Amino acid sequence: MNPHLQLGLPVSSASHNYYNVHTLLQSCILKKDIASGRAVCSLLVKYGIDQLGAYIGTHLIRMFSVCGSLTEANHVFESLHSRNVFSWCAIISANARAEMYEHALDLYTQMLESRVVVPDGHVFASVLHACAGASALSRGKLIHMQITEGRFQDDEYIGSTLLHMYSTCGHLTDAHKVFDDLPKKGLITWSAMISAYAQHGEGLRSLSLFYQMQHCGIEPDSVTLSSLLKACSGIESMLQGNIVYSYAIEMGYDTSIIVGNALIDMYVKCATLDNACTVFTALQNRDVVTWSIIISGYVQEGFLQGALIKFQQMQCSGVEPNEATFVSLLGLCSTTTAIDEGNLIHTLLVNNHCEQDVNVGSALVYMYLKCGNLRDAQSVFERLPHKTVTTWSAMIEGLARQGHEGLALEVFDSMQKTGVKPDEGTLISLLSASGHVGLKEGGFDAFNLITHFHKVSPSVDHFNCIVDILGRSGFLREAEDLLVTLEANTNLIGWLTLLSHCQNRGNVVLGRRCFDQVMYVDCNNAAAHTLMSSIYSQANMVEDLQNLESSRMFVHGGTVHKELARSSLITLFNS
Repeated sequence: MNPHLQLGLPVSSASHNYYNVHTLLQSCILKKDIASGRAVCSLLVKYGIDQLGAYIGTHLIRMFSVCGSLTEANHVFESLHSRNVFSWCAIISANARAEMYEHALDLYTQMLESRVVVPDGHVFASVLHACAGASALSRGKLIHMQITEGRFQDDEYIGSTLLHMYSTCGHLTDAHKVFDDLPKKGLITWSAMISAYAQHGEGLRSLSLFYQMQHCGIEPDSVTLSSLLKACSGIESMLQGNIVYSYAIEMGYDTSIIVGNALIDMYVKCATLDNACTVFTALQNRDVVTWSIIISGYVQEGFLQGALIKFQQMQCSGVEPNEATFVSLLGLCSTTTAIDEGNLIHTLLVNNHCEQDVNVGSALVYMYLKCGNLRDAQSVFERLPHKTVTTWSAMIEGLARQGHEGLALEVFDSMQKTGVKPDEGTLISLLSASGHVGLKEGGFDAFNLITHFHKVSPSVDHFNCIVDILGRSGFLREAEDLLVTLEANTNLIGWLTLLSHCQNRGNVVLGRRCFDQVMYVDCNNAAAHTLMSSIYSQANMVEDLQNLESSRMFVHGGTVHKELARSSLITLFNS
């Protein structure tokens, strides 16, 4: 194609010019031919893009976006003197698809401020996608109000996108309200709601919705069935997964690659690698997702050699690995401390231009730290052009696990200075670092900083870390007061943690109270009996030790008698 010959600018007929340009750009989009697209763009710049109006500018933006050049798409948009709702929608959508969510939201704000263009359904859908990607819940709610004011709330496509935004931001209640309020629900809406529950581990809710969907006479497609299989993975129900797959066979979707991938993933999550391998072998078409899932299955089972063999087979089949593939392999190298294999995978990462990916970088950092290679971990960490909270947390956790607690706390300080906000994982990593060196004040400072300043809601795990910090620092009573204040009488880990510190410091009185709390939750807890036995033994309390062993035998026997009694009562009741 020679755009210079086919374009034919200038000519007397504007409509003729428009037709030629539109045809050429559509061809470039279909073929992803950016070279020809650039030639068309250069001619349009020469003769003036605005000569053919904002519609041609829109096609140029779409062409550059589809061909993967967001920079040029943004440049074209900025050069347009005349912008309509289509050109605004094209550039917002282009930035959202490229995961430039904040810029997409800024563009939407600019569009509203121009007071020239009123957003339509396509604009709302694109900007909601950006809100979901940026986890911008407050802005999403504001746009929801604008959708309602614009009378778009009954549109099924917008409703589904709105539902997706709420679910991605973790607000399933709001998502389901949107679902309930839609006057008409088609396949796309049902599938979106089923997928939302599956993504958040609410597998039973997904399955329940599926049965309701069938009752309404709506048949699922391959996307719906893959979401249902994901739901079965979440609840580790192989039985339900097999039922869904039987339905997929009946509907003719058993050859679908996304259904096959979801089925393999379900078997992997249910720890049945043999079944996963059987489905994998039977699949005629395999993509990078298929290979990555089966590799992750071998990783989950701890089979390094099997994972590496599948990785080699993947490369021989002509399928290029992606970031998820490398993250799985690096995770296995971390658990097995296979530094040689990890170095080899690192080399492959460099060759595949994946080293700079933030998730891969985090996995590399963690792998090197887990294998005791602090120098390479720091080297990878420092070279990463973009560090997310996950990257920082990986570095903090890795350093803490390797005994470099002081460095971990320094990394947290650096994280603060960059403006990256910590999350729950960061808090646990940081508290772990503080706990291992017994930094009572430092641990509380970090806890207060993150929970109050950064508005992170502490979980039971966070408070257990505080208990550990107090215990290591010798503040056993304070740790007990914290557990009592939290009304954590069912917090098995918290009381066991404190009991272990009582054992280390020979505190019999507090140890007994901790032991009683553990027995309240789990009277057969072996760890608690071992720790309490050690406390009595260290204190030379022979009689108490003997009583403890006797009570342990009695409890075990009592459990048997209870079961017999229960069985007898059931028999009597049914007679």
